[in-house]
Amino acid sequence: TVLNPLAFETCYALFRSTCFNCGHFKITYVERIAFYTKLKALKKGIYIPNIETFVGNKTLEEIQKELNSMKGDLTGYEQTSHFETVNSFIKKICIKLTCPRCHAKSPKISKTPTLMIQKTESNELIDTISPQAVKSVISKLYSNESALLAEMYNSANFDQFFIEILPVIPNKFRPANFIGDKVSE
Repeated sequence: TVLNPLAFETCYALFRSTCFNCGHFKITYVERIAFYTKLKALKKGIYIPNIETFVGNKTLEEIQKELNSMKGDLTGYEQTSHFETVNSFIKKICIKLTCPRCHAKSPKISKTPTLMIQKTESNELIDTISPQAVKSVISKLYSNESALLAEMYNSANFDQFFIEILPVIPNKFRPANFIGDKVSE
């Protein structure tokens, strides 16, 4: 397993915004509901200026009913506003050091120019995180936050961030070997 270089930045951002203890986003329940509602409203073409006030103390079912009763302007839905909303949400979570759900403190996560993820512990010891460990954390996040991630990325599958089989074609300096009529590597 290797990290997909085309989806590395998104995978890295998700990894940084995940609590390694409980496997959820480092956000409160109200923030989770507000963000989910904002994404649902955007998809319907509804703009809600102050989403926290709209959500208030309502249940998810009450919010869903209220959204269904609203008429949206689907021509106003632009994917750029969706991406901007998701990106600002992820940036807001990445800077949190403590999980509000389980109160666990997160280590400092950084990336190298060679697209590797590193963890810096409190004693300043830097440790490179294997792609399998990243996949394990992202898998746990996807199982715990499946509805929210499906709204964010229109997919409930985390395999887009990883490559299992990486075919490498021979280059012109190392041509294929021929033994008789058969090609041999």
